[in-house]
Amino acid sequence: MLFLQLSTGKSPTGITMRQNLIPAIIISLLAGGCALQPLQYVAHSPLKVAVSLQNQEATIATNISLYNPNRLTGKVQSGQLEVLLGPSSVGNIVLDTTVRVKGRSAFILPVQFTTTGAQLLNASKYAKGFFSGNAYIPYTVKGDIFIRSMLVYRKRIDVVYSDSLLLKDIQGLRQ
Repeated sequence: MLFLQLSTGKSPTGITMRQNLIPAIIISLLAGGCALQPLQYVAHSPLKVAVSLQNQEATIATNISLYNPNRLTGKVQSGQLEVLLGPSSVGNIVLDTTVRVKGRSAFILPVQFTTTGAQLLNASKYAKGFFSGNAYIPYTVKGDIFIRSMLVYRKRIDVVYSDSLLLKDIQGLRQ
């Protein structure tokens, strides 16, 4: 009798195997995607700065290398990051470039933002090491990135990292 119940797929309560399997799959998919670790900072390329004296603005561009410790695979859909030099905010990065993100792998995120001369001047007081010849400014990037997976699934992942910027690594200072 038990063999007959297993082969027909009916349990003693009258629920079929398919009726048990579909809710189990949905619950495991939803529960598996809830706890995401923040993206981990790896490195950045040298900054490229274009200064406009007419507008008193500087456009700063770089590539940020990040590591995705999650199994989530998809594309960066959008995001907003705040850049701080010392404790002073110098600008916001709005992500509008589509970047493919694989699970448990590194990826490169091209970023660009515009800041004012006054904000840079205010943040320059936090520069350190001028007298040793290796001047640097500590900076922090924080915000969140939205990753879309499978056209339906959209997850927010936090990004928070700190590093220091060597002033000799800034390329393209021109007026």
